[in-house]
Amino acid sequence: MSKFRKQAQVPYPYTSCSPDEVAADKTGFKNQFNCAQRAHLNTLENVPVFLFTLLYVGLEFPRGQSPPAGPSASTPRRPPRS
Repeated sequence: MSKFRKQAQVPYPYTSCSPDEVAADKTGFKNQFNCAQRAHLNTLENVPVFLFTLLYVGLEFPRGQSPPAGPSASTPRRPPRS
């Protein structure tokens, strides 16, 4: 985020550029900053819900939850082929 903030020259108390500033910007950096800021905030809003759901499903269905969360000790192992 700081890369886009520096390119767009947006001071720190502000979280986005106004539509007038975006329209007046010829480089397009202010629009890129707004898009990156929106993506960052959307991710921050959705991560807690995802982690809570992952925890709940992991406690309720430990074997079914392991593939979405990644490999773990609860993943069933196949016997070796002979």
